[in-house]
Amino acid sequence: MNTIKMQNKNFFVSILFILVLFIAACEQAIQDGTIKEITNFDDCAKAGYPIGESYPRQCFAHDKTFVEEIEIKEPEKTIETEKGELKLAYKDNKAILSGTLGRSTPCVNWTVQLIGSKNLPYRSEILINIFDSNKEAICIQVLGEPQEIYEEINSVSEKTEYTVKIEREVVFDGKLR
Repeated sequence: MNTIKMQNKNFFVSILFILVLFIAACEQAIQDGTIKEITNFDDCAKAGYPIGESYPRQCFAHDKTFVEEIEIKEPEKTIETEKGELKLAYKDNKAILSGTLGRSTPCVNWTVQLIGSKNLPYRSEILINIFDSNKEAICIQVLGEPQEIYEEINSVSEKTEYTVKIEREVVFDGKLR
């Protein structure tokens, strides 16, 4: 009888010892960061939880669902020209033309002229003419400093068609998307 009690006691001590080791290992893993709380879609996906076939994607961990955050990039176009680089971007029913154009002499004065259709509520076509408004000036032949260009165009949409001309040459024609 003593032998059975001793075996039961040894078995109980062994189970208790294994349980203590398991708890200690879990505590160490939590402190090391190998087991961490899932707070977003990326954590959930990295932990290997199932990901649903949807847009945006969803990850299901325990009783929680995490939705993938998708960055919505506003449409824009970079326009490379021999005069310099321009960027035409759309945001909140407004187009923004920005960039830097070189000047062969200090007398060059880049001017932006905007011509748009009168469609309501948003313009369907915009013509952007960029030209040297100081062509008649007599200037000493030294290199001029680059000129910053910045124009905001209101009442446009993502579907607006743009034509950008520099000194009558078309450098961009189309939509931003």
